[in-house]
Amino acid sequence: MARKAATVSQFNDYIDKSFRNDPILGNAYVIGQISDLTYHKSGHIYFSIMDEYSKLSCMMFKNNADLLKVKLEEGQEVIVSGYINVYKPRGTYSLVCRDIEVV
Repeated sequence: MARKAATVSQFNDYIDKSFRNDPILGNAYVIGQISDLTYHKSGHIYFSIMDEYSKLSCMMFKNNADLLKVKLEEGQEVIVSGYINVYKPRGTYSLVCRDIEVV
């Protein structure tokens, strides 16, 4: 019996929906140290958070970035809240931040 294969787009859509519907991945809180920080001219913020063993790509849309009470800096330890999102054209995931608190 032959299996029906999903296209790459269908597969990435499925992963994205699974992440968004997951109670932990849809409302995540992660602690780590900021690295690779970029304030984009669009107002979005791109960065990673890391610990001694791993790294997680993050981004914050302008509307949430405008509400931050602190300026983010390389090396700051932060707690990031948000949700996991799949960037479908590349099949990569990142944490889309709603809020960031400096520890």
